[in-house]
Amino acid sequence: MFELGLEFLASTWLWWCLAADVVPLWNPFGALFSLVLLVGLFGFCIKKIMGEE
Repeated sequence: MFELGLEFLASTWLWWCLAADVVPLWNPFGALFSLVLLVGLFGFCIKKIMGEE
């Protein structure tokens, strides 16, 4: 399960790096959105790994 979460985060990070060409990270809203998205996905994966609902 832990490896599955890491693979999900890696694929999400790769996708976001590719999408960063469309949404420049120098834009404050783009940077804030990417930060919130990554923190949210990380928290979601941690909850899934720990087995909490």
